[in-house]
Amino acid sequence: MQFHYLAINSENKQLSGNIHADNEEAARKELNKLGFSVLSVNEIKGTLAQTDAKLNKYKFSAIDSSGKKIIGTINSKDTKHAYVRLIQEYHFKVESIADAKAPQHPEDLTELAQYLESISAENNSASSEAKLSAETNAQNAVQTNLKQEIDKIIKNTNEILTKYNSSFTSEGKKKINEFTNTLTRIKGSYNLNYLKQTAKELLNMLTDESTLKPDPANKENHNKISLESQRMLLNLNQIAATESPDLSALIIGKKEKPTKETQPEIPEKKLIKEDNKQNKDDFDIGKELKENTQKIKNDIFLWLKSSKENKQVLKQEIKELLQNRKKLKKQLRLYGQKPEKEFLETQIEKKSIWQEFYYFSGWLLLFYLLYYFITYYLITKEINLPIISNIKLPNPYNSSIIRNITIFLFMTHCLMSIQKNLLNSKSKYLWTGAFLGLIFTILIISNL
Repeated sequence: MQFHYLAINSENKQLSGNIHADNEEAARKELNKLGFSVLSVNEIKGTLAQTDAKLNKYKFSAIDSSGKKIIGTINSKDTKHAYVRLIQEYHFKVESIADAKAPQHPEDLTELAQYLESISAENNSASSEAKLSAETNAQNAVQTNLKQEIDKIIKNTNEILTKYNSSFTSEGKKKINEFTNTLTRIKGSYNLNYLKQTAKELLNMLTDESTLKPDPANKENHNKISLESQRMLLNLNQIAATESPDLSALIIGKKEKPTKETQPEIPEKKLIKEDNKQNKDDFDIGKELKENTQKIKNDIFLWLKSSKENKQVLKQEIKELLQNRKKLKKQLRLYGQKPEKEFLETQIEKKSIWQEFYYFSGWLLLFYLLYYFITYYLITKEINLPIISNIKLPNPYNSSIIRNITIFLFMTHCLMSIQKNLLNSKSKYLWTGAFLGLIFTILIISNL
């Protein structure tokens, strides 16, 4: 049977032609093997047959992108157009082409190659002058991100097959290898829906019952394979849902400096000068922090729907990610300090006991001063509040203990504040301020 098809190749060009196959499903499989994203396949009726009869038929011999030799026919208005279609649309390496009515007289491939070179030069010149629209740029960015994720899926799948080889059946390994080969061949396609669907089928195949051996001894390996498959599927869905290019895609897509409108912002800091090392470090840490946050969200999502065994693994991963997140946020705050010299001189210091005493003395001094003012007002004005009517407040002016403690706290905190804020002393040396405060307190009390 003969079918007419519409398809898209890896360069996002729409192709149309005829193919011989036993049925529509077989025709689709043959086209997919060539790396085409099939849009439609229809059996040729009388009208289409008459249209094709107006075109010339050419017999060709070629080698496809996988190295397989192809011998077949193609319909076109002349030899040049047939040759161009075989090269540009089908990505064949043509060895010979001739009119089907006279196959013993092949065309000169040198002349055909020259013709292809001339029209390619014209197309390249026209395309270089054309400006890409924002929609096209976004599509290219999504395709780039998806292609990177597909590369990761292929790599991880091969690693899983190697690591857990004994857990898969022979037929399962064969099917998985077929899917990875198909993905490798079509990963540059612009038909993102077909590309995503093929990748999802591969990931689902990893955990399919027909793929894995039903051996209880392999249950632990099955859980690990399932977890890796779910993680890759989640990442794939997130990238597939991206409708606008992210920063990494823009950097890969073009080397030009971003305009004011497209200048990206990282979550914690804004990139001000690209040639500034501190801002570069700030950007890198911000990017790592964003990726870390996404990994935590993914692991939490997977934890909710995973088995008991996988939950333990994910729980440990989440703990490690949270610890790493704290380190990244600390580094981000440090790189954001100005100037750089101050950053180098003020490294993170562990809080010493004297620094804790400094803050404690400040709060305690505030409490004693408030007590002085409030009790003085209540006593001198002879105000009796119902809440404290049964409580006898000691007069701070008659109590030497309260007075001495307040003087000690005041002198100590003042000297430590001068040492810390005016002299920029490190926290481990604050004990000198506390010691001087004690000396001055003793001198003051002894002279009262």
